[in-house]
Amino acid sequence: MDQTKRAADPAVTVALSYLGISLLWILLSDALLLFLGVPAPLLSTLNMVKGIGFVLVTAAMLYFYLRREFNVRFRLQSQLQEQLEQVQATQQGLRQSEERFRKAVEEAPLPILIFAEDGEILSISRTWLEITGYSQDQLTSLDEWTELAYGERKQVIRSVIDKLFSLDHRVDDGELTIRCADGEQRIWTFSSNRWGNCLMDAAS
Repeated sequence: MDQTKRAADPAVTVALSYLGISLLWILLSDALLLFLGVPAPLLSTLNMVKGIGFVLVTAAMLYFYLRREFNVRFRLQSQLQEQLEQVQATQQGLRQSEERFRKAVEEAPLPILIFAEDGEILSISRTWLEITGYSQDQLTSLDEWTELAYGERKQVIRSVIDKLFSLDHRVDDGELTIRCADGEQRIWTFSSNRWGNCLMDAAS
């Protein structure tokens, strides 16, 4: 399969053809010149001319080949550079969009918590922290939040939360009693919504 591809390669075909013609010319040119009646004393001069001609032809072929190759590579590099710039611009736009969304969540007047399916808390509103009294360092994962807020009910609450990742629409989770940092019990009304691979909880 690979040998067939190599044989079909135009560059290989041209190189082999040029090699064959050059070898035939080198081997048979003197005999041809003698056959045409060129005097033997002139053969040395003609051989020098042939050598110069061979070098010039080879240099010209190499020049045009390299120019074509460099032009192709330059176009490919330009296209790759354009694509890279587009990807970087898209990534920058996504980062800016995510940053705006994160700030919107943090400044939201309602308690909002966004977490990934593995339990990592991605964003949390200041209102959530202010009402519960917990710091952001204490709430880096869902396990930490459920341990602090629900205590012995942690596993039950966590199993309910895990099922919410199958949502395709917003649902009202109802009222749940949470424990704040100062020990006070608060009743929150939760609602959940799937957001990509994350889940957003809002409470009131």
